[in-house]
Amino acid sequence: MKIHTKIISILLVAGLASAVAQSANNFYVKGSVVMVDPTVDGLLDSVGAGDLDTVVGGAVEGGYFYSDNSSLGLEYMLFSTEAELSEYLTTTILNDPSLAADKTTINNYLSSQGYGNLAAGNMSVKEEYDINQFLATINYNQALTDEFSIIYTIGVGLVHAEQKLGVTVQSEDNDPDQAGDQTGTVNVNSNADDVAIAYKLGLAAGYHFNESLTLSAGFKYLGTADFKFNRANNLGNFKENLTALIYEVGVSYSF
Repeated sequence: MKIHTKIISILLVAGLASAVAQSANNFYVKGSVVMVDPTVDGLLDSVGAGDLDTVVGGAVEGGYFYSDNSSLGLEYMLFSTEAELSEYLTTTILNDPSLAADKTTINNYLSSQGYGNLAAGNMSVKEEYDINQFLATINYNQALTDEFSIIYTIGVGLVHAEQKLGVTVQSEDNDPDQAGDQTGTVNVNSNADDVAIAYKLGLAAGYHFNESLTLSAGFKYLGTADFKFNRANNLGNFKENLTALIYEVGVSYSF
């Protein structure tokens, strides 16, 4: 993980610890199971086949109540997801103007490795993402009865994303009359990572067993600024952003 992510996370934790020291009786901890439906505008998304898997992840949060209904916390969430496409690349698809940029990127790599241009044939693409989220949150509990409440959440912070990209394509012979170009199946792999500013909005229903124990269930929306992935193997630099709809069930305990 990049050093500035660690520094900001340490500062957030230090600030939270300071606040907790002043209001120890109002401290809370929360653990959650999340189901994440993410979207990243990556290579597969650009060809209209980029549905990332809906996955299960986890989240933990700690903070303190600075009023009867409002709390300030620090949330960490992690999940991993992927998308995969395997199909026959036809000449019609190769000539699609909307794919010109991706085609040029792959052709540049093939050329750097001594291969000819991208050719019709079997193609597979796999994208994998490991996501780590660090957010400062503000939560507001609107009481409906003694037991039930509505919980509103907003959060800002950072998301670290690691992308693993694998592409298998066929190459052609640019000049059949001249030796030099290699042909056949080519595997292209690249790993990249970056950190982006993120925000989260949430709405949940809470059931209070007592003054300390609360069960909550709801959903949150996560969005990020652009990640700048500097890909290896001459695959170029790409900007991609992450959005996700998150369904969450959690238990919190305050003391």
